[in-house]
Amino acid sequence: MYGLLWLLLHKIKIFHMNISKKVFGSILITTIGLLSVPSVAFAADLTYSADTTVALTSPTINLIILQDSTANSVVVNSGNVVVAVPFGDSFTITSASQGLATSGAIDSGAVTISCNSSQLQTVRIVPTTPTETITITPTGALCTPPSSGGGGGSPFVPPPTNNPPLANPTTLQQAPSYPVGTLVQPQGDTIYLITEPYVAVGFTYWQAFIGLGYQLRYVIRDNLPGYKISTNYFLSSSSQAHPWNAWVLYNRTVYYVSPQGLIGVPSWDVFLSNGGQAKYILPANQADIAALNSNTHLPLLQPNDSRVVR
Repeated sequence: MYGLLWLLLHKIKIFHMNISKKVFGSILITTIGLLSVPSVAFAADLTYSADTTVALTSPTINLIILQDSTANSVVVNSGNVVVAVPFGDSFTITSASQGLATSGAIDSGAVTISCNSSQLQTVRIVPTTPTETITITPTGALCTPPSSGGGGGSPFVPPPTNNPPLANPTTLQQAPSYPVGTLVQPQGDTIYLITEPYVAVGFTYWQAFIGLGYQLRYVIRDNLPGYKISTNYFLSSSSQAHPWNAWVLYNRTVYYVSPQGLIGVPSWDVFLSNGGQAKYILPANQADIAALNSNTHLPLLQPNDSRVVR
C-alpha cells in the first residue's frame, strides 16, 4: 500500500515537472520571439562607404547611391527605391539614364533635385523632421539641366567683378545686418550669401547653389546697401568647401566651419546658443570632410563660443 502511494506521488511529481518545463519553455520561446522583433524593426543604420549600384527592373536602369549616404532603411523595388532617412543623416542617389521624381516628403525642403550639364539627375535628402520616408521613381526621360549664368530660366548671373554699389547709401537706408548664413537676392538675378557681418558672397551657378545644399525657399528679396560684395571669392562649384562660418552636417554631427577647420558641436543647446538655426545646416561634401580630417583636434564648440562669427 505504501509502495502504491509512493508510486502515485512520484508520477504526480514527474507530471508537474513536465508541465513546468513545457510552460517555462513556452514562456522562454515567446520571450525570445518578442525580443527578436525590435532587432529587425530597429536595425542598425545603413552607411555607404562607397558608391553603390542598385538595379531596377521596371524600367531596367541602374541608380547609384553615393558614398557617405546614411539611412535607416533602403528598399529597392522593381520600379522605385524607398528610403527612410532620420534627422541628422543625409542620402544621395543619382541616375544617368532617366530623371528622378520623389514623393512622400513631410517637408518638401528636405529633398533637393538637380540635373547637371551631362543630364545626371541627383536627389539629395537632408531631413528637417525626425524621419523622412521618400519614394524615388524614374520619370522615363532624361532630366533637363538649367542653363548656367543669367537668363534661360536660371535665377543666377555672375556677381559683378568691379564691385559697383547696389544702391546709393545716401538715398537708400542701410540694409539690416542679416545673420551669417542668410541668403539675399537684391534687384537683379544674383543670390548672395552673408558670410560675415555686412559681407556678401555671390553664387555664380545654379548647380553650385543647390549642390552645396542651399534652398530657394530661404532666399530673402532685398537690396544690400552698405554691404561689401566680394570680388575675389565666389560660390561657383558644388565640390568646393563650404565657406567659413557655415554649419555642416557629417555622420550625424553638426560642425561649425572655421578658418582652423571644422569644430564639432556637442549638443543642440550649444548649437542654438551660438545662433544656429536648422535651416542653416548644410550637408558636408568631400572638401569639408578633407578639412575635418586634416585637423581633428579642435576643441568642441562651447555655449556662446567666441570662435563663432554671427
